[in-house]
Amino acid sequence: MAFQATVIPIMIASPGDVQVERNIIREVILEWNDVHIFEEKVTLHPMGWDTHSSPELADRPQDLINTRQLKKCDLLVGVFGTKLGTPTGKAKSGTIEEIEEHYNAGKPVMLYFSLKNLSRTELDKMLQIAEVEKFKNDCKKYGLVEEFESNADLEKKFAKQLRIALNDNPLLKSLRTKEKSVDKIVYAEEKDFNPITDLSDDERTLLKDLATKKSSGYIVVSHPLGGSKTFMTGNKAYGNSSERESAKWESIIDNLLRKRMLKKEGKDAFKLTHEGWNKLEELGLNKPLKGY
Repeated sequence: MAFQATVIPIMIASPGDVQVERNIIREVILEWNDVHIFEEKVTLHPMGWDTHSSPELADRPQDLINTRQLKKCDLLVGVFGTKLGTPTGKAKSGTIEEIEEHYNAGKPVMLYFSLKNLSRTELDKMLQIAEVEKFKNDCKKYGLVEEFESNADLEKKFAKQLRIALNDNPLLKSLRTKEKSVDKIVYAEEKDFNPITDLSDDERTLLKDLATKKSSGYIVVSHPLGGSKTFMTGNKAYGNSSERESAKWESIIDNLLRKRMLKKEGKDAFKLTHEGWNKLEELGLNKPLKGY
């Protein structure tokens, strides 16, 4: 008997060296459908560059994947083995660009990193593994990541954690419980997410100071002898009180770079991006403070 269903697209993001792991994630998603589709009237649809791309000379390859696939998805599952992947010009790899685009859209990301017994005898492979480790540690600043020691371990962990994500993540939970159309399959509705609304109080403070006349959107970094690194905006200084405070504001600036609110301007300066100015206007944070 025919019935209505809500389809939730899921992007599987990964470099080319983890084909087996990619297939495991896809199979777990399809097995979830076997158990839940009739009861919940919800189906999960796995997508990825290896299954949903076609030859086309129209744009930068990663842009085609981002606009034709990634934009449609409500959840991204990323998996890494011994390498990050191929640089795209905007990010260190296509997989990382997909993760950053999805994260900056305010949508949930699940990341898995292999701990299998990998050969570390070749120098180039050692360097690639070190890059993966660095990326994994960077991701830990933004939330939880998972590691797996075997294919069976990945399958067991992802099957359990997919259920947890579907039950607990506000976006995914709302998509599963929303009203269904009576005469057609309903695809998960694209949202107009605004990642800047997730800014911390410190990030908002720094951005607001950048919008004043004296700073004109610039942060200048100074390295005083015998002192901690200082970040100057107009006539305000951040991080000059201690090494710990300096490290805090350096981390805040890194976050704003990742969110594309800032960009590097030379060796010792940062500048508000066009997107940063636009988002500040949307939130009303670009009004100069009194006395500036």
